[in-house]
Amino acid sequence: MRPIWIVLTLIGVALLLVSFFILSITLSKPAKMTLTVPDSNEARPVLNAQTTLVVYLGDKQTYLLDRVAPETVNASKALLTMPTDSLSQAIKRIRQQAEQTIGKDSLVLIIKPLPTSSYKNMVNALDIMAALKIKRYALVDELTEGEKALIKEKGM
Repeated sequence: MRPIWIVLTLIGVALLLVSFFILSITLSKPAKMTLTVPDSNEARPVLNAQTTLVVYLGDKQTYLLDRVAPETVNASKALLTMPTDSLSQAIKRIRQQAEQTIGKDSLVLIIKPLPTSSYKNMVNALDIMAALKIKRYALVDELTEGEKALIKEKGM
């Protein structure tokens, strides 16, 4: 009678281990985010400065240019500087203000990492877009001449 109990105990322990490993593998699947990449042959749409929010990602600071073209004289005054950690609250506030003035889902966010930015900051910005359910945003790595002048002027 004793060998049967030993076999049953071993079978029970083996089933527990198998179920534990299956559960741990199921829970440890990496999360992924889908990004839509435009076709390289497609023409880029021309954006209106009154409907765009440009987010310049720095190392520890983030700069926001809210609905102002970087080539204008008022751009250096309109540029908001904030710690990278508070980007979510700032975008949420600006989005609410924009919905009141230009309409719902009219604001387009353009994320531009500066040379001092890290990969982590870019991924965090993309996570914020997903968390806030922002549908219209773009990740752009090139700066225009007006933006380069603005960065030089502000010392970013």
